[in-house]
Amino acid sequence: ERIFSVDSDASFCELALDVFRYQAKQNRVYSKFLELMRVKVEDVLSIRDIPFMSVEAFKTNEVVTGVYEAEAIFKSSGTISSDRSEHRVRSLAWYHRVS
Repeated sequence: ERIFSVDSDASFCELALDVFRYQAKQNRVYSKFLELMRVKVEDVLSIRDIPFMSVEAFKTNEVVTGVYEAEAIFKSSGTISSDRSEHRVRSLAWYHRVS
């Protein structure tokens, strides 16, 4: 719910860093990515330092945080199914609320 109280650049940056730290600990694929990139979570002090995974990672991995049955799966456009990335949505209600 903190996303709805962002009212400044500073509060956005604070939230973004908190989300990064959470994902770094709770998302298996992202955690492994950071390990391979030799990124130490405690060294990321600015949103400019947050490493982003490539789209390719979403094509070859199920990138989710936690265990859940997706309510929807959005797929990117592509000419063949193996060339599509996937975005698994836990809750469509939440997705629509924040989009």
